[in-house]
Amino acid sequence: MQLDVNDYKILKCLKSHNCPISAEQIARELPRVDAIDLRLRQLSKGEFAQSGLGYIPDSWYIIEEMDYDGLYPKPTGMYSIAELGKKALQDYQTKTRAGRRRLWMKNAWIPILVSLAVNGIIQLLRWVLPPFLEWLSRALS
Repeated sequence: MQLDVNDYKILKCLKSHNCPISAEQIARELPRVDAIDLRLRQLSKGEFAQSGLGYIPDSWYIIEEMDYDGLYPKPTGMYSIAELGKKALQDYQTKTRAGRRRLWMKNAWIPILVSLAVNGIIQLLRWVLPPFLEWLSRALS
């Protein structure tokens, strides 16, 4: 499953709480993220094994808490982040920081270095040019 920026916002929200929270609480904390219920269902869906033996362990990003009162488990609507979700969030944050660092280098440091180089050349010309022009005028006359 390819995660979107809004999926990472949900993972970050769940990680910040350190305990299961409801979809309503997530929706309140992330008012600009649409389709929270759909996103939660997709993030909590594990990958099914080809052999038909069930779900592949650690293949879901979030875990929906279940109530085991009775014969069948019943979803409680409370979610927490799974290990795969923590890994995906950390990888995303690391990649985002690296991208910002590259952007900073490209947009800030390169113009600063160019400016310093140009100013250095101008200062060098101020020091070298007058004696050179004087020598050139003597040589031509």
